[in-house]
Amino acid sequence: MKHFSLKFKLSRCVILKYLVLKFAIFGIIIPLNGFAQGASSELTKEIDFSSAVTRITQKYEYWCVYACLESLNTSLPQCTHCFNFLHRFYMNGASNPYQLVSDEDFKDAIDKLEADADETCNSSDIYEKFGVSGESLDAYLLSEGFSESSMGSFIRKISKNDEGNPSITFFIDMDGNTGHCVVFLGSKLYNNSWDDPKSKIYLMNPAFESIREVTLTEINDTYNIIYCK
Repeated sequence: MKHFSLKFKLSRCVILKYLVLKFAIFGIIIPLNGFAQGASSELTKEIDFSSAVTRITQKYEYWCVYACLESLNTSLPQCTHCFNFLHRFYMNGASNPYQLVSDEDFKDAIDKLEADADETCNSSDIYEKFGVSGESLDAYLLSEGFSESSMGSFIRKISKNDEGNPSITFFIDMDGNTGHCVVFLGSKLYNNSWDDPKSKIYLMNPAFESIREVTLTEINDTYNIIYCK
């Protein structure tokens, strides 16, 4: 496809130069650059989840998954998602999964939750380091209706009109037992090429206060796990 695109561009340049010369003979001049730019701005496919995803800022450094879940226009705040995670996986005597939390502090925090389920909301600062642990990430997102997908499947769905559209998608940048979660908000593909400078992917990154624009290359280089709902 790259070779085809290159030949197409070369052929188009030759034709356009011929047209400029021809028009010049008759006293009409059309700027080559302006003509070419006007002919190369076709929106091939657009995905828009802006009505399904709200921009949310994560409350604490390790609460990105909870923030991403809250962004899906649900009535559950991040602190409730935190409780749900701990209740499902760590209020049954399971050992402490957090390197930054001492075993004593972990046990004390779980004991508080067993006494009052609202502690993650009423005293959320106690649980600021209690994000979704890497060892339980897959099981937790499965319990929230997500399933792991592939980058190839995602790219096909944002690139080809006959592939249908992707569903709600989380991208995870996983490094060992820690990571960061963002939500796919939409995309615009121009001229059937992700190399086109106008082609962009939009992310709701809860670590920032604005929607992020990235390229497909940046998605490939940054995120190594994909979950779709």
